[in-house]
Amino acid sequence: MSDQDSFKNESLPTKIFIIVSVSLIILAAIGFVVALIFFGFVGLFRIIGIEYSSYWSLLWFSVFYFICGFIGDFIVKLLFGLMRASGRWSWNALKGGYFFFSFLINWGIISTLVSLMSSIDIQPLTQIGIALFLALLDLVFDPPKEKKADMEEGGE
Repeated sequence: MSDQDSFKNESLPTKIFIIVSVSLIILAAIGFVVALIFFGFVGLFRIIGIEYSSYWSLLWFSVFYFICGFIGDFIVKLLFGLMRASGRWSWNALKGGYFFFSFLINWGIISTLVSLMSSIDIQPLTQIGIALFLALLDLVFDPPKEKKADMEEGGE
């Protein structure tokens, strides 16, 4: 396909091949992320000693956590954006707020999933520990981005 060809000019089998290929790549990427979450939960639950009835229940827990976490991450970024827009917070306070919001959202997601799924039982104190760990991972691997305006207005 040259630079001048467009998708509209392609034949039907070529269009189908392109659409299927792109769809498979997207599904593979989503599957990889869900697999990372699943095996992360398997390892974390084994270290902490949490019992679950089957790997299927853990898989469903991971899938639901992934879906709810996507929504929760949007909420955390929205709240962080509101804190930043107010202009009242130093950069360290903004990072602390990001960590706190991430912790609360993670704890809420885990608590909700545990109460809805009878096949996984996690004690409340352990839920808090897992939520703190996940919030710390979120802060380390996906830190909030600092704007130049935050640095000039008193952020540290």
